Amino acid sequence: MSSAEVEAAAETALATGDHLQASGADYEAVLPEVIRSPVNMEFAEAVETVLRDLRAQCAVRPDIRREEGTGITLWAPDGSGQGLTPHPDGTAAELLVHLADQVQDWAVETLWSEGASAIWPHCPTHPDTHPLTATVRADAAVWGSPKKRGTTVARIGELETHWSGFESSAG
Repeated sequence: MSSAEVEAAAETALATGDHLQASGADYEAVLPEVIRSPVNMEFAEAVETVLRDLRAQCAVRPDIRREEGTGITLWAPDGSGQGLTPHPDGTAAELLVHLADQVQDWAVETLWSEGASAIWPHCPTHPDTHPLTATVRADAAVWGSPKKRGTTVARIGELETHWSGFESSAG
């Protein structure tokens, strides 16, 4: 998709309020434009960071809408939606954890409604038993195992680089 096509698709989605229906490379190209305009940039970047992890490990992709008055909403195939709200006060790491919790709620509900394992993100040490937990450790937003307290699996936004074998082992 050329940069002119990306801009045109993003402008159309923003102007009409339509949700993002692109997939694959188109999804990756248009997503930042839909999220960022005219949302607070720190919030937009945090949303993009958390959505990297969703794309890395979740079988269901959201339709994403920027909605007047409510911000960004993730829509599931069954028509249910989850609004994403910024953390009212706090550090950048706390904002990421707050958003990761909201995206995790969306993913678990959506996976369950699709008849899939309602665990996201998967714990590499305890597959199919529990999801990872978003938390702040040493001023960084991370995914950790709730069964092994203090264990960090990956920084939020970096699941794909730390556990790239997920898709082949999940099949």
